[in-house]
Formats: sequence, structure tokens, C-alpha cells
Amino acid sequence: MVPFRRVMISAMVTVREGNTAPPARHDDLPKRTRMALQTTRIPWGAFFLALLGGIFCGLEAGPWQELLPCPGSGCRLFRDVAIQGISLWWFGLAGFAAIALLCLWRLRPQAYFAAAVGLFLDILLLVLMFFTAPCISCLGAALLFALVFLCLRRPDTGSAARYGQERQRLNPSILFFVWLVLFLANIGAAANEKLGAWAIAGNEDSPRRVYFSPSCPACREAVRHLDGQAAFIPLLEQEGDFDAIARMQVGLKAGGSVFEALEQANTGSGKADLSLIEATLLRIRLLRNKGIVMGLGFEQIPLIMINGMPRLESPSSSQTPPAASLPAALPPAALPPELNLPLGQCGNAIAPCDAAAP
Repeated sequence: MVPFRRVMISAMVTVREGNTAPPARHDDLPKRTRMALQTTRIPWGAFFLALLGGIFCGLEAGPWQELLPCPGSGCRLFRDVAIQGISLWWFGLAGFAAIALLCLWRLRPQAYFAAAVGLFLDILLLVLMFFTAPCISCLGAALLFALVFLCLRRPDTGSAARYGQERQRLNPSILFFVWLVLFLANIGAAANEKLGAWAIAGNEDSPRRVYFSPSCPACREAVRHLDGQAAFIPLLEQEGDFDAIARMQVGLKAGGSVFEALEQANTGSGKADLSLIEATLLRIRLLRNKGIVMGLGFEQIPLIMINGMPRLESPSSSQTPPAASLPAALPPAALPPELNLPLGQCGNAIAPCDAAAP
């Protein structure tokens, strides 16, 4: 039997040397204790981001929408979308408010779960926007949801250090990866919509747009009839069109009309005097214009687009072609006078020629 005096001396030496028992590892603690350790600190980063998101959604949902300008058609589209008469912005405000309150109450796991649910619902909205029209304001709210999710997903390093917990490695989040892919796709779609078509002459927002190619005879007739009344958007159908469009730019800068510049470009010859950067930029613009036309489902030019109701004329007007030459679904009175004129060798305005026609 060990004497009592020897036991006391051994204990005093242990205390003096600092040989205290090592703290319990995080994995050795009960589940309820581990959850308590994760909620000992307020995640201020996630809280302030959720607060910012709530304010942003509140401004968009209330009568202060004009304070946050949102370019693009998607903003006007989703601003009126509602569920049971409640705007989607109010749902976003409720989600951000719930996450902020959970952060203040130190309920980090619950706040993380709420952020994950919000990110999943955001993915559904991103899919809808991708197939309709991207909304810049909605993408801003989506970015705040993702930042809140990432802040709450990061381990509470302060509690870990306090209780001897080793820093955990984060596994990749499939939910965040899917969100990121859709977010970037919508950003690209929004930028594509914002760029629009490149017009060589006229206002790009004109209610009348003429897509033409210098090598198309019907296009030249369309340019002649609509000169000064529309935006003219060139297309590259043949390799010679590139130099013709470049010469056309020179004619327009000299002060000539669109038709005069087109005629001078077609009668000229030789390569365009463009630098490498200018030539590359022009080819990108022309390729984009052609992609827009093909994306609309059209394969023939000239393509003449009119926004709004065209000016109506009496069926007895001398400029109106006979009713027999028009489709049954399109009465003569529905055509504006400038489109009733014949367009060269390739028929009329409602039966345009193929771009490859001579």
C-alpha cells in the first residue's frame, strides 16, 4: 500500500510541472456538446451579409425600386412575378431575415441549413432565368445568398481553438458548384443581351431595323427605300462583304447617306485599310450580328424588323400590291408602304431572297 504522504507529494509535483490532462478532443465529446461548441460565437460576417441582403430585397419589393436601377429585360419580367400575390422579393427578404436572426441567436447549424435551402431555391430561379431572361437585381441577391452560405459553411475557428479542436478541411460543395455554373451562365446571358446587335448606321434602339449584306441585291433595295428611317445592321455573307462594309464605314464618316455609302462600297475594290485590332473587332461585330439573326430563326435577308404597329394604308392605295400576291393571313392593309415596294430581283418584302442568290 502506497503511503498517503508519497501520494500527496506526487500530486503536488504533477501540478507544479503543469502535467495537466490534455483537453478532450472535439470528436470525443457528446453530440449535443459538439453542437454547443459550434454556436458559441456569433457569425458576424454571415449576419451582416444577410442584413445587407434583407435591405436589398426590401428596396426591390417596396416602392423604392427606382433607387436601384436594373438594366435588361429580365428585371422588368421578374419584377412582376409573384406567388399567391406576394412578390418574390418579399420571400427573399424573409429568408435573409431568418438567417440573420439565427446568427444572432448563435444557432449556426440552423442558419447554415437555412442558407442551404435558400441557395437551392436560388438554383431553381437561376434555371428559370437562364431559359427566359436574366435579371441583374436577382443575380445580385443570389450572390449575397451564396456569400452567406460560404460564411456559415466555414468552421468556427474561434471555438475550435478554444476547445483544442483541429481545423477541419472543407469538402467541395456540390450545391455551391451547381449554383456557380448557373450564376456564370446567367451573367454571360445578361452580357450578351446588353451588347445587342451592332448597327453601322442609325440608332441601335430604333423601332425599325434592317439586317443586310452588301452582296445581296434585295438588301440594296431595302437600304434605298428605308435610308434614314431605320437602323442598318450589316451581315457577313461572303468574304468580299467584309471589305465592302469597311469601305462603307469610310463613306458614312465622310457624310454620305447609307445608300450612297453602300453603292460606293460595292463599286470600290481592294482590301480595307484597317489595323489588326480594327479588323478583328469588325469581324467579331459581324459574326455577332449574324448569330443574332440565326438565333431569331431567320435564314434569309434582308430581315426587316418593326417594333410596334406599322402605319396602315387603305387597300385601294396605289402603293399596295394586289391582294392575290399576298398570303391569306396577311391582308394588304397590314403592310406599311415602304415594305410594299418590290425589292429588286428577289421578289418582294414578304418573300425575301436567299442570301446566296446572285
